Amino acid sequence: LGLVGHTASRLWGERTGRIALLTGAGTTWLVLNSHFLSLDAGLCAALTLALCGFLLGQQAQAEGRPRSSWMLAAWAGLALAVLSKGLVGLLIPGAVLVLHSLWRLDFRIWRAMRWGPGLLLFALITVPWFWAVSARNPDFAWFFFVHEHFDRYLKPDHNRSGPAWYFLPFLLLGFLPWTSALPWLTRVRRSDFASSFLLLWAGFVLLFFSISSSKLPSYILPMFPALVLLLAPAIERASQRALAWHLGLPALLWLGGGLAWLLAERIAGSDSDPVVAHTLLNGIGLASALFLSACGLAWWLLRRNRRLLAVGVVGISHCACVLIGLQAHNGYGLQKSSAELVQAVPEAFDPAVPVYAVRSYDQTLPFYLRRPVTLVDYRDEFSFGEA
Repeated sequence: LGLVGHTASRLWGERTGRIALLTGAGTTWLVLNSHFLSLDAGLCAALTLALCGFLLGQQAQAEGRPRSSWMLAAWAGLALAVLSKGLVGLLIPGAVLVLHSLWRLDFRIWRAMRWGPGLLLFALITVPWFWAVSARNPDFAWFFFVHEHFDRYLKPDHNRSGPAWYFLPFLLLGFLPWTSALPWLTRVRRSDFASSFLLLWAGFVLLFFSISSSKLPSYILPMFPALVLLLAPAIERASQRALAWHLGLPALLWLGGGLAWLLAERIAGSDSDPVVAHTLLNGIGLASALFLSACGLAWWLLRRNRRLLAVGVVGISHCACVLIGLQAHNGYGLQKSSAELVQAVPEAFDPAVPVYAVRSYDQTLPFYLRRPVTLVDYRDEFSFGEA
């Protein structure tokens, strides 16, 4: 978020930078994924560094400063992205650079890449770890670069397939409360380097993972910082009336959450824990009341031409609402966790007592035990390590 705000500030002015920071802070998918232990969050952070580095490096070149340190920051972002999830950390930025240069018939960005020091920095960050892990595990290179990249992308063997439109619901819900502004983001001129680059970045991430044979909701996370960067100047250009109407969609959705709270007795079925269900519905009701109040305040501020403050109210309140929803959902999370299980078996904490997981594997079990668990008659994605 800091990178996004700083980049928007440098490209379009300090006020737009503040808008980018506030809109990003309230974007659902960024808030949610910051609460999951996932490689995709780290990949998103690294690719955001690469994206912002490219944009600010190109701006420096346009201003007559071709040796900008921001381009080296972009190379560092590429290296960290490769360490996080492999070749996709090079593929996304590289493909967008090529496609963008061909679309605009402008290849000047390639001369500002600082290839010598950039490649050296990239190698210094990536090579030591890949060298060390390959020395200890001779089959690592094949497993990681072939099986985990090409096989996972091209073959449906990992049971993570989905239709071509699989990511669209996650995009529409994940970009709340700004979803209705998505059409604004396509109104960019090809001659505008930053906006056209950001649009192509977001579109490529969505298309690339949509045609993959392996899909998980968090895969499209790297497109959201680009969308937030596109959104900030669009909000700055929009009329007060357009912004006020835009708040109608998220307000309507949260109103549905308030209705769910009112109908809690009917919605909480007999097959679920009533305490857990009512906690979730009460949390949704509280979040709904908070966001609807924030929308009312934002509408009032927009009528008085307080655009930045209105955006801040919506962004911060929506972040708070998502966090309230997460906390209220925690009861369901505990039902799928082994936290209470390990507390019920204190002998499992004794290092002398072996612990086996037979024909199943709960990923939270080693975490709460703070020790390894021996898998019995279970392979799934552990085939490489067990072979």
